[in-house]
Amino acid sequence: MIKRGYSPAFSCAITAVSSILPNIIPPAIAMLVYVSVSNVSISRLFAAGIVPRLPVAMALMVVVYILAVRRGYEGGKTRAPVRVVWSSFLQAAPTLAIALLILGCIRLGITTASEVGVFVATVLVVLAAVCAFPFLTVGIWDFFG
Repeated sequence: MIKRGYSPAFSCAITAVSSILPNIIPPAIAMLVYVSVSNVSISRLFAAGIVPRLPVAMALMVVVYILAVRRGYEGGKTRAPVRVVWSSFLQAAPTLAIALLILGCIRLGITTASEVGVFVATVLVVLAAVCAFPFLTVGIWDFFG
């Protein structure tokens, strides 16, 4: 943002204010702690977390847009090509699928939250190993020896 002419204070403020969104996006750690302490349905709490997030995000976008226009901050001049957007979507697809898997399994009653947590943790370890394998500079056995 600073490279596009935004002031450092404005950039910092946007980052700080937007940092609250992960706390209300399911499955947030705060939600999981609340569920473990109280006797609340985790699937209902996850579904309920989506509703307040949307107005907060929209309000943030509107305020930032108004301030950016008033202060003359530079916006993006060009759009990303469809090829780049599609490539980014394909890179994000496993993460999106995991989020849908978590909510779907809990909501449909296929598994409990604990069971899907263990399954997803296993899938993420395998996914991280597969994705990071070409970039590793040390072997896996170096950690055990």
